[in-house]
Amino acid sequence: MKDKQRGLFHLAQLDSVYFNNKQNKIVIENCQQMIENCQINLSSFNKSYRISQKYIQNKDYLRSIEELKITYTRINNLDLAYCSKCAEVFRSTIIQSLEVIQEDLQKMGSGFLRSQKYASSYQLVCTVLEEIRK
Repeated sequence: MKDKQRGLFHLAQLDSVYFNNKQNKIVIENCQQMIENCQINLSSFNKSYRISQKYIQNKDYLRSIEELKITYTRINNLDLAYCSKCAEVFRSTIIQSLEVIQEDLQKMGSGFLRSQKYASSYQLVCTVLEEIRK
């Protein structure tokens, strides 16, 4: 397992292709403002992220994209004024995940062995990324 340190946050990245349903994407390492609400938001984010990854594992890209979109919207609706750093890490993690999905789907839809099987998923991820970036 590789780990990246980003200040207060610990981003866990798995080297394995196997899905770990107990692996949290983000772990808060050192925060003086850690309150109960932070733990609830962090837990909710990690749960949604694991659900999205499970959908990807099952090649259900539409549901994975929808899960990430819902999570992103929920983060924007939270009152995270007390910790904008958390919200920004959550948002950037979701955007990075959507970009990876977009890249993977683009590769599957192009080239000699291209498939149109995931064309609707590719269109959805492009639309979601466009909405988020506005």
